[in-house]
Amino acid sequence: MLTHNKYSLTMDEIKERVLQRYDPDDLIESLDISSEEILDRFEDKLIARLEQFEEELQDDTRPDTDEEDEAYTGSFY
Repeated sequence: MLTHNKYSLTMDEIKERVLQRYDPDDLIESLDISSEEILDRFEDKLIARLEQFEEELQDDTRPDTDEEDEAYTGSFY
């Protein structure tokens, strides 16, 4: 049990209060958690959703047809 001032809080109570006060981005920043740490700790979730990530990563490597059209300055004839 942790004590602060006159109050004694359990770890579960502290976590509940932190969750109420911080949004996920602020919590990650406050805890100084990196993306690598997230993937290391939650590798099982990454594996469970691997197809989704693979599809999104493949989409990132495919050229965007709009950009190709804009970049093309030659003529067909």
